[in-house]
Amino acid sequence: MLQLLNWTQAPFVASYRNFSVDSDCVWSSDSSSCTSVSSSSSTSDQWMSQDLNTINQKRLKWVQDNYMVYNYCTDFRRFPQGLPPECTPSPSAT
Repeated sequence: MLQLLNWTQAPFVASYRNFSVDSDCVWSSDSSSCTSVSSSSSTSDQWMSQDLNTINQKRLKWVQDNYMVYNYCTDFRRFPQGLPPECTPSPSAT
């Protein structure tokens, strides 16, 4: 069940422990782009350099359409000077 936030309890803080990512991945619109993982990376890190195939892009889009209630990458009023860099695919994604 989708749980909506009670905005009267804001601000909210989220944090992670022992989380490390050495990749620059961007998902926007119907495309994704990740920088290459270095050859010295372990096989457990190789997932970070993989793009979504067509089937998984459609699955992700379905989840976004059915569960995502806010996307700051489409909030032009919040960012009148331009969206954050992670909202735009890198040139290698085009």
